[in-house]
Amino acid sequence: MKPITNSGLRRGIGPMVDRFLLAEIVPQVLLYLMIVSGMFLLFTTTVVMKYLTNGVSLWIIIEVLLLNLPPYIVISFPMSVLLGAIVGFTKISADSEAVALLAAGVSFRRMLRPAAMVGLTLAITGLIINNTLVPYSANKLADIQDNVLKETVTSSKPFALPAIRKVIDNRSKLEATVWVEGGYDASAKAMKQVYITRIDPVTQVPVMLIYARTATWQGGESWTLRDVDMLKAGLISHWQYLNTSEIKETPSSLQYLQRNPDSLNFSQLRRKIAMLKANGAAYISDVRDDEVNLWNKICLPIASLVFAYVGAALGFRPQRSASRGLAIGQGVFIIFCYYALFKGMEVIATNGQANPFLAAALPVFLAAILGCVLVGRTSS
Repeated sequence: MKPITNSGLRRGIGPMVDRFLLAEIVPQVLLYLMIVSGMFLLFTTTVVMKYLTNGVSLWIIIEVLLLNLPPYIVISFPMSVLLGAIVGFTKISADSEAVALLAAGVSFRRMLRPAAMVGLTLAITGLIINNTLVPYSANKLADIQDNVLKETVTSSKPFALPAIRKVIDNRSKLEATVWVEGGYDASAKAMKQVYITRIDPVTQVPVMLIYARTATWQGGESWTLRDVDMLKAGLISHWQYLNTSEIKETPSSLQYLQRNPDSLNFSQLRRKIAMLKANGAAYISDVRDDEVNLWNKICLPIASLVFAYVGAALGFRPQRSASRGLAIGQGVFIIFCYYALFKGMEVIATNGQANPFLAAALPVFLAAILGCVLVGRTSS
């Protein structure tokens, strides 16, 4: 029998096939989405216990649970669409509906369209959630932690501020550098152990070294150095307070450099990475970790589309008895391998042994190759 063309399907049974397959796949995807997300949500038990021991109200605890959900939903999308497609296509195979569709001239590749629609929908939804809800929930959780638990996040990691430069003869010359050895205390709006090196912009020779135990924000770009030692022309002088013009940052920009990648959308995280590189990050692994997180914001949701094809090919078995248990077992094994590779490449890239983009994209690329092989084998 000659297969029905796409144009013929659109005019005839095509929309009916799409509705039929979507009715089989979508409920399964939603079911597994709730199961997998619920399992991930169990990881927040320790967080909830911390709030309970602090006597926090039930409504805040519910809010904390809901705010923890968006990142878990994005991680659950690929798993859910894979298992949902497997169960949906296994069901139509076991009920001989797959044979009926083939007999009606509907090819397996044509049956993939509804699965691809579900996968694409989840991929786009995942991208949107990663760029909106995940940063929003991370920031809200930080606010709750600050206001309810009174735990302001403070970093003790060293970092550099943007170098101060001056244009001389149409050339940018270095004028001062600022290094913060003791990190930033967000609650006190103060940097600790600050080293300022002033440089002659003409000769590019250091002319003064300033060390301050703390630099406290006074508003705008005004900072006051406290407990200061100054080395100039071989002489050391001590100052209790000293205003400085070398610090051009504000508390918000300093916190921006140290924010969790989950609290930033794609463009904000790219800006943070650029700032860290420009400022000479003290820990290069932190920059690489942010770069991996940047590309994972895209690659992880795309896996939903890829796994839709993989799941459909695993579940579609019209020429032999359809074993749902075997197909689900294969799907779980693929999920395990995917996330093991996902986490492994993340560690490798953070250690500088792989390009961050390639590390994030490799698991999806290999899953896509597997999908192509399975679809090709099933279609033949």
